[in-house]
Amino acid sequence: MMGAAHAAVAPGEGLRFHHYSQDDGLVQNTVQSVVQDAHGFLWFGTEDGLHRFDGYEMLVYQAKPGDPAGLQADGIQDLAVDENGDLWVATYGGGVSRLSATTGRFTHYLHDPDNAETLRSNFVFRIALDTDGSVWAITNEGLDRVDPATGNVRRFTAGETSGLTSNDHWSILVDSTGTTWLGALDGLFVYSPEQQRFSLFREGDERYEAFHDHTVSAMAEAPDGSLLLATRSGVHRLDGRRELADHFSAKTFGLATDADVRIGRILATSTGEIWASSFANGVYWWDDKTGNFRNYRHDPADTWSLPDDVILSMYEDRTGIVWFGTQTGGVSKFNPPTRAFKHFRHQKNQLNSLPNRVVWSIMEDRKGHIWTGTDGGLSRLDRQRGEYRHYLHDPGNEHSLSSPFVLDVLEDAKGRIWVGTYEGVDLLDPATGHVQRFRFTENVVDEYFANSISFLFEAEGLIWAGTAEGLFSLDPDTGVHRKFLRPKTGADGVGENLLTAAEPARAGGWWIGSENGVARFDPATGEYHESYVGGKDGVLSQPFVFDVMESRDGTLWVATDYKLNRIDPDGRATRYGIEEGLLSNTIYSVLEDGTGKLWIATNNGLARLDPASGDVHVFDTTDGLQSNEFNSAARFRSPAGELFFGGINGLNAFFPSTVTFETQPPGVAITKFFRFNEETALDRPISALDRLALSWRDSVIGFEFAVFDYAAPTKNRFRYRLEGFDAQWLEATGHNHVTYTNLDAGEYLLRVQGANRHGVW
Repeated sequence: MMGAAHAAVAPGEGLRFHHYSQDDGLVQNTVQSVVQDAHGFLWFGTEDGLHRFDGYEMLVYQAKPGDPAGLQADGIQDLAVDENGDLWVATYGGGVSRLSATTGRFTHYLHDPDNAETLRSNFVFRIALDTDGSVWAITNEGLDRVDPATGNVRRFTAGETSGLTSNDHWSILVDSTGTTWLGALDGLFVYSPEQQRFSLFREGDERYEAFHDHTVSAMAEAPDGSLLLATRSGVHRLDGRRELADHFSAKTFGLATDADVRIGRILATSTGEIWASSFANGVYWWDDKTGNFRNYRHDPADTWSLPDDVILSMYEDRTGIVWFGTQTGGVSKFNPPTRAFKHFRHQKNQLNSLPNRVVWSIMEDRKGHIWTGTDGGLSRLDRQRGEYRHYLHDPGNEHSLSSPFVLDVLEDAKGRIWVGTYEGVDLLDPATGHVQRFRFTENVVDEYFANSISFLFEAEGLIWAGTAEGLFSLDPDTGVHRKFLRPKTGADGVGENLLTAAEPARAGGWWIGSENGVARFDPATGEYHESYVGGKDGVLSQPFVFDVMESRDGTLWVATDYKLNRIDPDGRATRYGIEEGLLSNTIYSVLEDGTGKLWIATNNGLARLDPASGDVHVFDTTDGLQSNEFNSAARFRSPAGELFFGGINGLNAFFPSTVTFETQPPGVAITKFFRFNEETALDRPISALDRLALSWRDSVIGFEFAVFDYAAPTKNRFRYRLEGFDAQWLEATGHNHVTYTNLDAGEYLLRVQGANRHGVW
């Protein structure tokens, strides 16, 4: 038996769930089922109607008394899409309905008390599509099988003929081999098409006792063909030969007793990840490849957590997004690529989180601990234990941090921790929390500015601090300090003494950024060398430098409040901003990854730049970023190549190789037709039409369309061309519709293309 190690959600491991509720078009927040059709529309079944979602709007189907063409009940229990693209709907009180993808009309399969070849009850909880086109339906009175071609129903009533021992069933699955599995109150049953009856799985074999006389509440098939089955004793796995392979017990789930394991649905994703929803404990997740196990629950202090701990349905769409239907919180989605950007944040009343939202500095020490400087103190994260320790400013304790505002943190060659604050430099003993404070007082103009620390580095056995009044060296053993003023603007320097950032130079020394450019400083001699200034006659686009970085090929990159500056070894300068594909001209920090690509933190998102090609990919909060706003020089690259960026809502950590992009163009559909700016109902869904005949009177027509990439629908893009009228493709900017007026008589072909947020057409 295999048991994954149970783990609560550690800092940085939380997922980002995006929610859709009544505020977003749902008429009711209890979502029993989710499915995606052949076009790409998502369908949500709620207790008060059926919803079709295109990423932009909800189209609601509800029962109307006396309308045989509509739904017969609003309580939607389950959904399935057949090979023809038709949607099958299980309802509470309205039997089973089929919505034709081509006609948009419903066909109903209802209980008739005078006809034994109809559903035995109109209260249907689960449906499953068989390979022969028939539909299995679990009702409150037993199991039925619908033949769509004839409309006839066969009832499988408990007894010798059916092989079933009760009429109380919970789950049903038709696997990839065409085998039908039934989870009943009293065990797991398998259907024999030859005998047209069920039998108890492995009856008499004590190894499979968990499937005998026990309720099988949920089932799923994994990509490798194994089956996952939920019982009151946990989740069991049957391998491809249908031999018992694994058992995930109550202990695995972190629960006290088997009675607490109440699994309602299981989902095995295309990547091999497994999700198990519970009736009270949120959702469980584990990865077969790594054995990692997590429990994700609702957290009132975290708006990105699940909205409810009762999960009623789960579904993976064709792009890999996982959808969760909840009891009271509507439907939520999780986009797996966002997992790449781990988010470490402050959580109110949670000691095991950052002490403040605003992050200014990040450092990983030689033990692998992550140090974070914030507006509310310094924290150390033990990632192995998932535990924070905080070091705070206490006005009544001279051995606490000098200030709550921590701008930089440094581990020196001896493993000592140095902290740069708004009130000086501190030497911290991590074990005791004891702080020795250092203040720069010799040869200073303004003691406040002289002790407002921007950065720290170690060189020549000294600790160097960049301040608002120049550069200071500090002897860590004696406390003796010395001030190094920057020369006035000219060939030997870059001007003023407000220093902002520092980075090792490949030629030796350190690149120092300031309010008026960047220069290379040699700690051995105390001299400045080549410099680049900003302004009208300078190399840089702007004088104020937020960050500086020299890449492996000797190119100098300078982040300013107006564009990123590239200075090649031959002195040639290039600038990058909005016109070059970034989302902002305000550049806060820049790091190089192991492949030579640059990661650029801005005032409006994060970007990846390939310096060789100029290609840019942009990321925002929908990708998992802490915020779209980052902070100046709040960045760190670990020896393992992990990148860290801090901002106004915590920090992100990621390995660039794990950041993926959807490479397939998304599906697209025309969703609405307009005459004179009024939506016009057609005999069939417009998404199913290939021709539309219009009158000469229809002088103003319009169309609305949808791109079926649900990761960030508002970031999707459209372009269209009406052949016979438009000479070229036109892009719809900021909207998803087009209007034409006064078209000449004739035939036209409307073409629409869509792209996702990463520009994949």
